[in-house]
Amino acid sequence: MREKTMHGICFHHIDEDLGSEYDVAPTDLERFVRAVVDGGAVFLKPSTLAESFADPRIRLAEDAVCLIFDDGYRSTLEFAAPLMAKLGVVFGLAPATALLLDDQRPLAAPEGSRGFLSVDDLKLWTAVGGEILGHSHSHVALSALATSTVEHELDTELAIYAEHGLPAPELFVYPFGAHDERVRRAVAARYRGAFAGDCGSVAGPDHRFDLHRVTFRQKLLPGLLRLDWASLDLHTHE
Repeated sequence: MREKTMHGICFHHIDEDLGSEYDVAPTDLERFVRAVVDGGAVFLKPSTLAESFADPRIRLAEDAVCLIFDDGYRSTLEFAAPLMAKLGVVFGLAPATALLLDDQRPLAAPEGSRGFLSVDDLKLWTAVGGEILGHSHSHVALSALATSTVEHELDTELAIYAEHGLPAPELFVYPFGAHDERVRRAVAARYRGAFAGDCGSVAGPDHRFDLHRVTFRQKLLPGLLRLDWASLDLHTHE
């Protein structure tokens, strides 16, 4: 029997004006979500994936898809949240917490970037059933930082969620897919699992802090719409 596999698929900004190869048009995002639903695959809640690491009785569906929106763009709330309600699925959102805060966003946001969610926006996301994943505070490559700074990044984001009454994330998404043994150890002390980049492993207890995550690019759209997972086996981090 074919081994069951979890596919972590990551999107960023959603916009009809494709200013980057990483942007996805709202219509194409809905086409992919419908392809998953109509094709018999299952959208996996991040919280269910996290629970499966602690409870072997939780069985993941074959070709389960964990859909994640990175960084915290406002377009996620505008376009992805209605899709959850329309199709009865749950997505994850992995914002960098500095981008949620008015006084810190100018320091953390890249020049010329699109609008980001606020804390109140993130509360709306959770109110409609969306889930939160960790993604660091400042959106930096954690493997390039001293261990104490990595721990500060992780503790700061968790403190911000607690301060604003938001649920503590159970899973983490490494910014740019960058991690090493020190980073994995720090993340493991705070989370149940973590998504790496396109070189990550398939889901499972032995790989829970190196989960495979495919970052959307325009060139991947045909394969996604066909649910051709083999065509998404890339080897770069985003």
